[in-house]
Amino acid sequence: MKRSLSLALLFVLGCATGGVASQVMIPPARAGIAPQRWEHFCMENPSAEGLNKAGSEGWELVTVTSHPNVADYMFCFKRPVI
Repeated sequence: MKRSLSLALLFVLGCATGGVASQVMIPPARAGIAPQRWEHFCMENPSAEGLNKAGSEGWELVTVTSHPNVADYMFCFKRPVI
């Protein structure tokens, strides 16, 4: 009898704790918000003018990659889709 009462009390406390925890839990910061979308483009060996133009249009440099066995570089950019 004492064991049954202890199990019943433990069950009730567990249920109460679960109900309270769901109300206290902090939701993720971006819950319900669509993720940011990006557009991308790449160009080979841009001039300083080309880099400045891309920056003035809102493009952000993401990476610069060299081609194997060639002296060319690929500059890749991204910007948020509006």
